[in-house]
Amino acid sequence: MKSRAIGEILKLAGILGATLSFLWWLITFGQILYLMNGDMLTATKCLVANVGSCSTIKLVASQAGYITYEPMFLWGFLVMGLAGFVIENVANDMVKQQSAVRAEATVQSLRSDEASLGSLTSQERTWLIMAISYLIRLNDERSQGQPECVFKFGNI
Repeated sequence: MKSRAIGEILKLAGILGATLSFLWWLITFGQILYLMNGDMLTATKCLVANVGSCSTIKLVASQAGYITYEPMFLWGFLVMGLAGFVIENVANDMVKQQSAVRAEATVQSLRSDEASLGSLTSQERTWLIMAISYLIRLNDERSQGQPECVFKFGNI
């Protein structure tokens, strides 16, 4: 599996997991605090750590039949999402660098082969080179660095 796809999967799994963790916390602490006439602000610190009255609330929740919330799940999913974001961005940067190198090599090849472009004006050559360079970069970004097709340049 390509690193960009792995990054996307990790990022989406992290976002989904963190959202589900938040909902889990909201159900566990929200219901118990509602039943106990407690303040929801008291439970907000239990979202990220097991501190203070969190243990008491978790004990009441488990005795009421709820599966008690654990902050380590939220932290794990946040780390997973961040790792996915980093992996995806590094992969995107690598594709852009490879594309730029290939495009530059193609442009240099076209410029050195002036005879095949002799009938074009200077402006037409510039536009052609820019268009080819853009197509190479677009092709590389879509295929994540693996060319779907190979551009061959001979006599144009």
